[in-house]
Amino acid sequence: GLDIFYYLGWIVIGISLVMVFIFFYTISSERFTELSLLRLLGFKAMRLSQLVLMEGVIITVFAYVLGYVLGKIAIASLSILVYDGLFFDNDMIYRFSTNDVYLLVIIIGVILLATTLPVLKIYNTHRNYFVLNEN
Repeated sequence: GLDIFYYLGWIVIGISLVMVFIFFYTISSERFTELSLLRLLGFKAMRLSQLVLMEGVIITVFAYVLGYVLGKIAIASLSILVYDGLFFDNDMIYRFSTNDVYLLVIIIGVILLATTLPVLKIYNTHRNYFVLNEN
């Protein structure tokens, strides 16, 4: 009975990862013009790559921490409501499980992949491509 909810939770996480990938890929692709201008001004491609990748990782870690804290608050709130009638593992509120670590690693991997694909496009673009024709 409860195994269905376990697998359903992983399906929801998978769908969320696909949505996060699409979101970060779209945002990174939309910034192509800005990053190309920085490249034209003399930024090295490696530095731009680091900039975009670190931005993605920082956003991911902050979002993960916020989601984790809000999730623990929700579990604590629900435990007060259902503690009398149902068996509820009170340790879920206070411990950091290995599944939480796996989820963080998977999310960071997805973000790195989503931001790397558009960055490769900028990395392979030569500076001469952006020089305006003076004619």
